[in-house]
Amino acid sequence: MTEKEIQAIKTREDIHSMRFLIQNNSRDLLLFDLITQTGIPVKHLLQLQVNSLKNVTPGELLEIPVPETEKHHRIRLTGDIYESFRNYLKKEQPGENEYIFKSRKGDKPLMIQSVSRLVKGWFEKAGFTELNGVLSLHKTWELYFKDNKPEPHKDVDDNGLHEISYCSVQEEVYSQLLQAIISTKMKPGEKIVTDRIAKKMNVSRIPVREALKRLETKGLIYTLKNRGLFVSQLSVDTMRKLVELRLINEKAAVYNATNRRDTKLIGQLEHIHQKYIEEWEKDKPNSLIFHVNREFHFALYQHADNQVLMDIISMLWDRFTPYLYVMIDQTEILSNQIDIDFHEGMLNGVREKNPRKVFKWLEADIYETVRILEEYFRLLTVTPGAPRQG
Repeated sequence: MTEKEIQAIKTREDIHSMRFLIQNNSRDLLLFDLITQTGIPVKHLLQLQVNSLKNVTPGELLEIPVPETEKHHRIRLTGDIYESFRNYLKKEQPGENEYIFKSRKGDKPLMIQSVSRLVKGWFEKAGFTELNGVLSLHKTWELYFKDNKPEPHKDVDDNGLHEISYCSVQEEVYSQLLQAIISTKMKPGEKIVTDRIAKKMNVSRIPVREALKRLETKGLIYTLKNRGLFVSQLSVDTMRKLVELRLINEKAAVYNATNRRDTKLIGQLEHIHQKYIEEWEKDKPNSLIFHVNREFHFALYQHADNQVLMDIISMLWDRFTPYLYVMIDQTEILSNQIDIDFHEGMLNGVREKNPRKVFKWLEADIYETVRILEEYFRLLTVTPGAPRQG
C-alpha cells in the first residue's frame, strides 16, 4: 500500500468514538493517545517504561529517547495522555521499571506485529474497515495534531468548557460547545455570552463566533432580536418533527445496510450490544448508555456506505440527544429489559437480512423514548418552549 492510499480517521467525532470504544482497556487507550497525539514511531513508544511518565505533570516537556541513538523526541504531555496514563497506573498498578506496553506473556515489551493486530482489531470493532492499522493512526496525527501546539491539562467548568491553548482551535471550540449543549451542561434556554466563552477557553472571539454560527445552522442555538443567543429550548412539537425525520433517514440506511450485511457487521453489532447490556446492569443509567446506544445504531447505518445520509443522521441525532439527557436526568426509568429487547430485535433482523424486522424494532425503540418524554412534558406546569425553535 502506498503512502497516498493510507487514510486517517475521518473526523474528530470518529476519534472520540474510537477512544470511547477502547476506554475500558487503560493500556490500549494510552497507546492510542500516544500514537495519535505525539507522532512518535510505535517501535520507540514500546520502549517506554513507567518511570518515564510517572512524575510528569500536564504541559511539561518530555524527552523520549530514540533507541540506540543519542537523539530524543521532544513533546509536551497533553491532557488526554495525562488522564490516560493516570487511569493506566490506577488500573494496572505497574512497577516503576516495567515497560508500559509490556507483553502479557513476559516482561518484554509488545512486538510491532502484536500492536498491528491490536490496532486492526480496534478498527474492525469500530467499523473503520478502510483504515490501515498503525499507519492510519500516524496519518491521523499528521492530519489533526502535527501542527498543533500541545494542549495543557485544564480544569473544566460547570458547563464542561476548558481553556484551549493550541493553534488549531476552530474545531475544538465547536466540539466543546456541541458536547456541552447536547449533554445539557449548557441548559436549554441558557443565554450564550461570546466573550465569557472566549475568555474561559483562552481564545479570541472569532473561533467562538464561527462555532456558534455552525451550531445555529444545526438548530442547537437560536437568536432573539435585541436579546442575543440562547441554547434551543426543548418541546414536544420539535421532538416529534425530529423523530419523523429520523425515521425516514434511518430506515433508508437500515434498508441498504441490512441488505449489504456481512459477518463482520454482525460481530460488531453483537460486541456493542453486549456492552449495552453491561451498562444497563449498573445501578443507575448514565450517559455512557447514550454513547453505546449511538455506537450501535451508527455501526449499522455506516454499513449503508452513504456518507451524505450519515451526515444527515448525525445532525438529527445531535438535535435529539438533549432530549435523551433530559430523560435520564428528569424521569424514572423503571425497566432496562425493554431497551435491550429493542436492540436484540434489530440485531436479529440484521442476522436474518430482514430490513422490515429491523424497521419494526427501530420504531419501537424511538417511540418508547417519545412516550416517556411526552409524559414528562405533560406533567410539567408549563411545557418547555421557546419563542423561536431551532
